[in-house]
Amino acid sequence: MTLRCRAAVALVALLSGCGAGSTRARTAAPEPVRLTLLYTSDEHGWVAPVHAAGKPKRGGAAALLARWRDHEGHCVPDDGPCDGASTIALSGGDNWTGPAISTFFKGEIAALAMRRLGYSAIALGNHELDFGRAIFARNAAAQRIPYLAANVTPRASAGGVAEPFTIVRRKGVQVGVVGLSTKKAPSAGIRTNYDGLDYGDEEPAMVRAVDQAYAAGADVVVVISHVCAEELAPMVARHPDLGLAFVGAGHCHRDDVRDGAGTPVVEPGSFLRGYVRADLEIDPDAPARHRLRGRARIERVSLEAPADAPDAPEDPRLRDEIAQAATKTRAALGEVVGYAARSIEPDSPELTNWITDRWREATRADVAILNRFATRQAIPRGPVTLETVYSVLPFDNSLALMTLRGSDLLHNVTCCGGHVSGVVEREGQVLLPSGRPVDPAAMYRVVATDYALLGGSGFTFGAADPHATLGEDWRAPLLRWLRANPTTEREPLDARLDSTPRRPAGRGRAGAH
Repeated sequence: MTLRCRAAVALVALLSGCGAGSTRARTAAPEPVRLTLLYTSDEHGWVAPVHAAGKPKRGGAAALLARWRDHEGHCVPDDGPCDGASTIALSGGDNWTGPAISTFFKGEIAALAMRRLGYSAIALGNHELDFGRAIFARNAAAQRIPYLAANVTPRASAGGVAEPFTIVRRKGVQVGVVGLSTKKAPSAGIRTNYDGLDYGDEEPAMVRAVDQAYAAGADVVVVISHVCAEELAPMVARHPDLGLAFVGAGHCHRDDVRDGAGTPVVEPGSFLRGYVRADLEIDPDAPARHRLRGRARIERVSLEAPADAPDAPEDPRLRDEIAQAATKTRAALGEVVGYAARSIEPDSPELTNWITDRWREATRADVAILNRFATRQAIPRGPVTLETVYSVLPFDNSLALMTLRGSDLLHNVTCCGGHVSGVVEREGQVLLPSGRPVDPAAMYRVVATDYALLGGSGFTFGAADPHATLGEDWRAPLLRWLRANPTTEREPLDARLDSTPRRPAGRGRAGAH
C-alpha cells in the first residue's frame, strides 16, 4: 500500500475527530487559518535529478522547488519575508552525505540547495557531523536554517549544534517546531565528531521541548525528527495530551505512516524523490493546546512519476548552481577507471565482497570487515569513474589495521551485520579458507575502517586492539585494482565479481542509514 493510501486510511479516524479537545462550544466559529507543511527527510545530497534506466530523470532540488512554488504556493525566505505565506518547509535531517556532487566538496552544493528550497527548520540527522564540526558549522551558516534536536545537549547557544525548538510565524499563527535526533547517532559516525555532545532519550526530551514551545507562545506544535516512524509512533501515542499537529519521522529511508494515538507519524522517503504535504486548520482563538481544528489532508507527492500535475519549469537559479557543481565534480572526478555492464547494487554480496577482498589483498590481512550500509548507492551500468567510486563510498574513512585474538574476531564478525573477506559463516561456525574454524586463542590480522575501529555500528575493535594503526583512504585499494585490471564493455566489472554470500542474510544488527 502506498504512503498516500495508508495516510488516507489512517486519517479517516483522525479527521473524524478534528474538533476534539476544544472545551468551549461555538455557534459561529471563525474561519480557521490554513497552513501547509512540506516535509522531506534524508535528502543526502541528491540535489540532481535521479536517472533510472528507461525512464526520464526525475526529482532533484530544482524540480522540487518548482513543484513547491507552482503547486503549493511556497514562499522562500531567502527571497523576502514569508510571515504572510501559508507554507512551512521542514526536514528530518541527513542533508549532505551522498553522491559525489555533494560529498566530494563536503556538502557545499547541498547546503546551498537547502537554503534555496526555503526550509524553516531541520532535525539534526546522524550524518550531519560526517565532515567534522567545522564543516558542519560552515554548511549550517550557509543554509541559515536552524538545526533542532531537543535530546542533544548542550544547546547550540551554549556551544552545541542544535536547539530544542523554534517558532515559525505564518499568517498570524505561531507554529512551534520541536526537533529530535536519534540517540544512536554517535555510534553511526566517527566518535570524535561528537566530543562534548550528549545524545539523550528522545521521548522525555520531546515532552519537555513541546511544553517549552507552548510556553514560548506556540499556537500549535509539530515535531520533526531523525527517528524512524516505527520507533517514534509509540512515543507519540503515550502523550496524546501534547496535542501535536504533525509528527515527521526520518532515518529509515521509508515511505511510512503510523498512528500515534490520533496523531499521524509520517516518514517521507529519501533522496528528494518526493515530499509529504500536510494541510492544517488552526483556530487561534481556541484555548491553548487546543487550537488545531483539523488536518485536511496528508499525502506523499512523488517527483518520480507525478500523476496529478505536469512538471513545472525548474528554478533557474538553483538549476544553474547544480549544473556548475556537476561540472566542477566531473573536472575533479571524471577519470574513467572501469566499465559495468549492469548495475551493481549497494550492500550486495557482489559489491561488498569486491571491496573487502581488495582491502584484504592490499593490507595482507587475514580478514577484512566492512560495516553494513557503508555502500550508499549502486555502481550504475556504463563507465565507472572516480565520481562513481566516491558516490558508492562517500564517507571520508581510512583503513584501520589491527591484530585481534580469535575470540574478538569472532565477536566482531557476528555482532554487527558486517560484510567479510577471509572467513565465511556456515551453520553457526566462522570458517577460514582452509575450512577450519577460527581459533579463539590464535591471533589474526584484521582490516576495517576507522569508523568501525572507533565503535561505529557497535564494533569493539578499539577495545580489542588499542594499538591499531590507520592506513590509507578506504577507496585507494579499489582504485588501484581498477587501474591494474581494466574492465571494458566486452569484459565488464560485474563479470569478475564474487556474488556468493559469506554470511547468513539478515544476520547481525541492522546498522543505520
